Amino acid sequence: MGQTSHGDNDSAHRNRISTRAEAVDRYDTLQIAAALFENAEEVGLILDPEGNPMWVSPNVRRLLDIAPEELTNAIGLDLVHPDDRARVQADLATLATPGRRMDAEYRIILHGAVRWIHVTLHNRSNDFGGWELLGNLREVTLQRGAELAVRLEAALLAPSNQAITALDPDGIISYWNDAATEIYGWSAEEAIGRPNTELIPIADGWETIGSAAKADNEQARSWTRELLVVRKDGTRVPVVATATPLLDEAGNHVVTAVVSYDTTENLRSQEIAARLASIVETSQDAIFSTDLSGQITTWNDAATELFGHEDAEVIGQELRVLVADDEQRLKLAELFLKACRGERADSVVTLGRLTDGRPMHVSASMSPIRTGQGALIGVSVIAHDVTDRHRAEQALAHQATHDPLSGLPNRRLFVQKLEESLQRSSLSDLHTGVVYVDLDDFKQVNDVFGHAGGDRLLRDIGQRIAAVMGEDDIVARLGGDEYVAACDGLDGYDALARISTRIRRALSLPFRAGNETVSITASIGVALSGPNTRAEALIRNADIAMYAAKDAGGNQVEIFDDALYAQARRRTEMRAEIDAALVRGDFQTYFQPEVVLEDGSLFGFEALARWIHPTRGFVSPAEFVPMAEQNGAIIRVGQQILRDACRAAGEWQAAVPDGKRFVSVNLSPIQVADPGLHDLVREAIEESGITPDLLCLEVTESALMDFDLAAKAIGGLKDLGVSIAIDDFGTGYSSLSRLKLFPVDFLKIDKSFIDGLGREVEDEAIVSAMIGLSHSLNVEVIAEGIETTAQLDRLREFGCKYGQGYLWSKPVPGDEAVVIASDPVQLRPPQSPG
Repeated sequence: MGQTSHGDNDSAHRNRISTRAEAVDRYDTLQIAAALFENAEEVGLILDPEGNPMWVSPNVRRLLDIAPEELTNAIGLDLVHPDDRARVQADLATLATPGRRMDAEYRIILHGAVRWIHVTLHNRSNDFGGWELLGNLREVTLQRGAELAVRLEAALLAPSNQAITALDPDGIISYWNDAATEIYGWSAEEAIGRPNTELIPIADGWETIGSAAKADNEQARSWTRELLVVRKDGTRVPVVATATPLLDEAGNHVVTAVVSYDTTENLRSQEIAARLASIVETSQDAIFSTDLSGQITTWNDAATELFGHEDAEVIGQELRVLVADDEQRLKLAELFLKACRGERADSVVTLGRLTDGRPMHVSASMSPIRTGQGALIGVSVIAHDVTDRHRAEQALAHQATHDPLSGLPNRRLFVQKLEESLQRSSLSDLHTGVVYVDLDDFKQVNDVFGHAGGDRLLRDIGQRIAAVMGEDDIVARLGGDEYVAACDGLDGYDALARISTRIRRALSLPFRAGNETVSITASIGVALSGPNTRAEALIRNADIAMYAAKDAGGNQVEIFDDALYAQARRRTEMRAEIDAALVRGDFQTYFQPEVVLEDGSLFGFEALARWIHPTRGFVSPAEFVPMAEQNGAIIRVGQQILRDACRAAGEWQAAVPDGKRFVSVNLSPIQVADPGLHDLVREAIEESGITPDLLCLEVTESALMDFDLAAKAIGGLKDLGVSIAIDDFGTGYSSLSRLKLFPVDFLKIDKSFIDGLGREVEDEAIVSAMIGLSHSLNVEVIAEGIETTAQLDRLREFGCKYGQGYLWSKPVPGDEAVVIASDPVQLRPPQSPG
């Protein structure tokens, strides 16, 4: 009831919510009032100034068969008979004056039936500076006279899904509407004039509607019962029937009006509701609900388990009591408001802290609660603890953007942060710089101290680099022994050079590795941003500069410029050309004779890779071999040279059956590390038909740095029956004492030492010592790059047995090698004078 029009319902509803919230303080008083009205035949009321019910005593359920909340949730004049609404408005208007009272009777419509009520109200000031209407109501339907017309009017106003029937005192049907036909299956023509007990028998021996009505007619009172009746087709249907006896002015019973409706869907809904309630109570998720003001209205056991509050502690409290942090309260409020707008809202909220002090994260899903007519009446919340999942997700997110060994950002995060830095620099005249750090010869650290020691050192190096950078700078580990650092706000390369110097100084200090100290050097490349520079391009430029520093010997800083870029571009083009050359078959195998120095007789050949470019001609091995090693193409080049060499050795053997012509093939460190090397050598020997002792495989000193890998590879090759030679000895890291750990047959002295024979005392002393120590280890020596008879004489004096060089022959194609193998006399150089 009230004075507002239906168009103002929403506004009135909001005002009523506010008023109700204020009325909570009078909870105790209302509880006492509810107790007083419990056995009364009148219903207690509190209305707001607009006439909307704020509180209704609970006995309304007994007296009017309506729940209190159905009245308190009603808006405006919804329950008032349409013909009485204007009068209600006029009467309520008179109560606006303080102290005024009202005493009147009106018709209302409940459950499709017209009911008369007597209402008494008076205006009273409340404790909040306003006023409200207090009073009571009671039903006076029977007292107003139970004329059949009133009941028929009720029938006309009844919803179409309710069956309306009328029975005379003997139970004969006198009225039957369309809904009765729909529910019971009998038409009006079939039903009227027949006994109700005949048409609508009660299943399972229950009494009929008619007999039930007759039992109560003597006292002229209404009743409502749940019945299971039998339809015309024999099927059973559950109904709720309300029978009201109508009396004339003399008090004689004249007719019984029966209103009934099919409760099949209601029972199904009740069953679903019961199942839902069971699911809610047994759910492992916290499930609770609130009204539209945010006050908690329901609370299951799992919610108690999750939040640590019993239902009595939280029901009636506002939702925000669950969250201690203001920021998280705001987040929760945003979710709630979204649900109140009719949308579903999901988020992870930090509600508090666990007993160990760590934050507890809860996944909360809020959904609007609607009536069957679609009106919003509250919000449901499903929540569960996702603390462990949240931590796992955070850990995964950290792993995705950070290096697991050092804890520093990885390349992905570094590029992201660098892009942000470049964006800032683009808004000013300053620059962003990148420092690319690559440790020199770090592989030796792993060889000496193991991978665990190497990992500890890598962590320490990352920490040192980060320690000398600014707070807003970025330091990342890209993998292996490579680090990058970026900083913005630089005015030029001088500022970047100062940063590089700080890094070099930090790395120059010794590191601890177990009980020992380790000294580290690094090759550093630096690059500065220009207009529109992107992150990947700037990292690439610094990387190019770093490689230039490494090519220059390491332990220094190189600044990126256009010349370095051109060199890098040329290297990239070279790698692509090598791949194309392999496809075209540009690589050919040349052979340089190896001779016995004492008499110049042919000992064998060294197979060498030569690249004959279709437009550039011969490409120096010094130019293409490093590039082939970088892109892995050296594996394929090496496979071709090995097979060519074995086939050639087979041809030489066929040309000179009585003499052996050995062939040597170089292996790069990458080939030595290749797991397929052993099978490749075996297959090449088998395909060519040569005996394994005709093949010698040459490895460089750098290939021996990984002792375990090299020992396994060389041991496997020796098992095949081939010879092993150390190539370019004296230019790498090996020592004769280390060589004794490998099954080596030959040692080849590099040309750089041979060049000084006869001229440089130091070179002669080194060569003499190498030959003498090799013989003490039962290793034969082959001298490379012999070009003069003077060099030859000194090598003979030192006891060197084998040699090769331009003094005898330059490398020649395979067909010329066959000729030399067949007639080696031409190789003998002229005898030195004296």
